[in-house]
Amino acid sequence: MSKKTEAPSKTSASENAPPHSTPHTMPRAASLEALGAALRHRRETLGLTLDALTALTAISKPYLSNIETARAPGPPSEEKLTKLAAALKIDEPSLQAAADWLRTPASVRDLLQQLEHAQESLAHPARRLGIAGALPVRGVPVINKVAAGRATDFGDLDYPVNVADHYVPAPDLPCADGTEVRASFAVRVTGDSMAPDYAEGDLVVVAEGAAADGDDCLVRLGARENFATTLKRIYFEKEGDTIMRLRLVPLNPAHATWKVKAEEVTGVYPVLYKITPRRGR
Repeated sequence: MSKKTEAPSKTSASENAPPHSTPHTMPRAASLEALGAALRHRRETLGLTLDALTALTAISKPYLSNIETARAPGPPSEEKLTKLAAALKIDEPSLQAAADWLRTPASVRDLLQQLEHAQESLAHPARRLGIAGALPVRGVPVINKVAAGRATDFGDLDYPVNVADHYVPAPDLPCADGTEVRASFAVRVTGDSMAPDYAEGDLVVVAEGAAADGDDCLVRLGARENFATTLKRIYFEKEGDTIMRLRLVPLNPAHATWKVKAEEVTGVYPVLYKITPRRGR
C-alpha cells in the first residue's frame, strides 16, 4: 500500500515573503511608468500578488493595477502611499518624495536636474586638482512671495515648499568655528532704499541664523505691517537684555528709518552675499 502524501499547507504570499530588516528605499522616478514599474518589481520581489496587496492595503486591485501600469492619472494619495509603504516594506519618506517629485511641474523638474548637473560639474575640478575644503554649491530657490515662518518652510508662489520657478547656485559659507552657514533662499531687490550697496534687480542670498547690530537683513513683518518684507540694515533697541524694537535703516538717505516693535517681526534673515546681474555692456 502506497504511503499517502499530504498536500502542503497553504500560506499567504506575505508569509512566504523574505524578511527585510531595513525598508527598501525608492529611487527618484522619472515618470509614472518608472514609479509603477518600481512598485511592481518590489511587490514581485516580496512574492505578493495583487490580491494579496489589496488585502494588506485595502486598496482595490484595479487601482493597484493602474498604478503599476501608469494608467492612473497621477501618483497615489499620501494615505495610499503610506499603506503601500507599510505593505511593501518601503521607506515611507522616500516613497512620498518619489511621488512629490512626479507632482512637481515637468519644467521645474527639468530645472532642478540642470542645477544638479551644474553642481556636479562645479565639484569635478576641485576633485581633479585635489583641492580640499571646496565650498559646496547648491541651488537655492528665488522666492517671490515670502510667508511668515522659517526660511526652510518657504515656498514660491503656488509651488510646494523648497520648489520655485527660478534657482540660483549658492555656496554655503564656512565659519571660524568650523561650521557652515547654509544659504536658505534668495530674493530679488526692488526699489532703491538700499542704494548704492544694493540696486534694483540684484539677488540677495539669505540664511537662517542670528543677526547682529549693523547686519543687512531681510526682515519679515506681521499682520500689523501687512506682512511686509523689506531689506534693511538693522539695529536692536533693548531694555536690559530684552529686545523691544528693531530699527530698520535704509542706506539711501532719501528714505526714512523705520522702527517696529519686536513682536511685529516674524523673521530676520541675514544677507550672506548678493548676486549682481550684468547691466548693459
